[in-house]
Amino acid sequence: MKIKRIICFFFAVVFIVMALPLSVGAKTSMDATDVYSDLLGMNVDFSKYKKNTEDKIAKVLELLEYAYDANGNQNDYGLYVYVYNPSCEKINTNSQYNTIQLATETNSGTTAYKKYRLIFLSRNNGNGGSNDAENLFYKFKIDLPSSFASELNKVKRVYHVVDLELQYPNELNPRKTNMAMTFRYTGYQGYHGSSGAASSASTLYCARDNLETIEVNLKPATWKTISSDKGMNYRYEVSSVYFSIPDYYFEKYGNMADPEYKGLETVHGEWYEYRVNGLVTNNGSLFSMAEDVEGKQISLNKNYSLGNIMGTSVTSYVWYDDSVSFGIPVYGGGKTGYNYVISESSKTCGSKSIGMLMNSFYYSGIFESVSTSELQEEIFGVSNNGYSENGNQKQSYSKVDEGRMFGYNEYHISVGDRKLNDQISSYSKTHNKLWNYLIGNGYLYEDEIGYASIKPIKMLTDNDFNSFESYEKLGRKLFVSEGDAEDIKSYYEEATADGKTTYLMRFAVTDYYCEKVGAYDNSGQNIAGDHYYFEKTVFQNFDIFEFTFKNSEGKLTTVPVSSKPITITGTVDRPLGEGGILEDIKETADKFADLKPIIKWFILALGVILLFVILTFFTTPITTLFKIIVAPFKLIGKGIEKASEHKRYKKEEARKDAEERRKEAEEKRKEARETKERDKKRESENDRLRRLFNKQLKKEAAEREKNRKGEK
Repeated sequence: MKIKRIICFFFAVVFIVMALPLSVGAKTSMDATDVYSDLLGMNVDFSKYKKNTEDKIAKVLELLEYAYDANGNQNDYGLYVYVYNPSCEKINTNSQYNTIQLATETNSGTTAYKKYRLIFLSRNNGNGGSNDAENLFYKFKIDLPSSFASELNKVKRVYHVVDLELQYPNELNPRKTNMAMTFRYTGYQGYHGSSGAASSASTLYCARDNLETIEVNLKPATWKTISSDKGMNYRYEVSSVYFSIPDYYFEKYGNMADPEYKGLETVHGEWYEYRVNGLVTNNGSLFSMAEDVEGKQISLNKNYSLGNIMGTSVTSYVWYDDSVSFGIPVYGGGKTGYNYVISESSKTCGSKSIGMLMNSFYYSGIFESVSTSELQEEIFGVSNNGYSENGNQKQSYSKVDEGRMFGYNEYHISVGDRKLNDQISSYSKTHNKLWNYLIGNGYLYEDEIGYASIKPIKMLTDNDFNSFESYEKLGRKLFVSEGDAEDIKSYYEEATADGKTTYLMRFAVTDYYCEKVGAYDNSGQNIAGDHYYFEKTVFQNFDIFEFTFKNSEGKLTTVPVSSKPITITGTVDRPLGEGGILEDIKETADKFADLKPIIKWFILALGVILLFVILTFFTTPITTLFKIIVAPFKLIGKGIEKASEHKRYKKEEARKDAEERRKEAEEKRKEARETKERDKKRESENDRLRRLFNKQLKKEAAEREKNRKGEK
């Protein structure tokens, strides 16, 4: 029924092109005319297009080809889209996500489907009549490349249009309008015919046909590894989408006998990629400060700083502005008294430009995770900023991962592409195992064997869901989170019942980083609470343009896809293994505090009795064991202390050397200035003597001339 309604709607305006007043006469710029005047010229019956706040989906009144020239002069050529917006909500006309998805026919065949941005031209202001509510009609021009018109078939210009997407306020992704229509334009408008005469009658005509498209409902999924070869606090994150395709298309274009993919060969589409960072804290004052500086360049001497809370020598990372970055080596816990400092415990000395803090989150209790919805709201600022892309100005604090592309990405993912586990390397491959077990980081070796084959495209079957013990284990099997695994199972069961095949497509492997940090005020005093710094990659407006199928005979067929774009952010999770025994003690203390007083006293009494028994009967063995356990750590502590003293000595020596070089340079500059002044005085005296000498010569010459004339 949906297809029939769309067809009828377009047939209602089948004669619009012939009714345009621009078909004959002098050239007129279509960019300058307003939407209401154009619709009047098209003889549109406005009584059919009234305001309806319940209808949130815009409708396309017309795709208008203007000024295609038979003689190849395409300076005035353009494609214009007239939109009926029944809800009368104001469209964000500056959005880069206002697009139309289409392909064309050229002399070489059908082009690939892709999106073209819509340039806003005009909207009605509500003064056109009783039915003309404000924002009811919009006019856009399709932003086409300069070579677009020259590649079209001269006699018949064919536009295969899949859908239209428009960005509205307070929404993360644009709304989609299904079109599924082919527009076939023949003839020319007046002076654009072969004769080029202004008086020529228009022969422009447009025929419309249904366009076969596959409508897809995209869903996001993410998964994080236990560790990464990049070091502690790093993990790899696999970003995926899942969707279903009706079996009808596999029977028609694919290969139902193919047990792995049913003939699906390639997926083509786009996404926007950004790298984000942020602070998670349970301290209200620090959270308020972080909110104030979000997305801003931070000057020196701010109220707070952050540094790593572990170790005696770490690297602090600071930002100053876009062009200058510098690092401050921090000793004794990272108290610098400088502006906003982030440090990593896994490195020692160096510098890294953070740029600016982009996001901040407040939590109470023990931090576990920032949910997908919270993360999307904070990153893209939908409700706060009005338009989702306003968040783009604060989406990336730095470049994306090495080898990846910031912002717009067009992709082609095939079933034969290399497996994603080739991009994942575990911590155990690059770090000493024994040492990490001694310091309590044994969890980093739980994935030392590696990962199973992670295919970029996986067709889900009943075997994937049979006899799984828990959604956590199902998630590990599919490389998605526990929550995503539960959603995928429900999605798969519903799609299978509807005669559809479900696919899980893993499209990116990126770095995820999260570390517990300390916070300090300008005097170097510790700020209470638990604080975490994170970095991760997010994907906005992920979309699919087309599927390519291969049948049993090897024939390839491409079918356009209509899907509503989605955003994939995943979650922000606390570091694995973070806290260790100290965190366990804290959790135990919290649980103890919640007990009833009588139970607390009973436990304390029992503890005192147990302690008395241990001290009475096991004092000597315990003391000996304690000395044995503590001895290596004392040696390590002395080594660290000596290393710290050596580094402090080196730092002081470097400071003295720098001071001596500065004084030496100042002496040289002073000597150079004095030499320059002496040379200047010498040159000035020489000039004075030269002038006197020349004056005397002129005087003597004048006297000789006078004497010579007197003798004559």
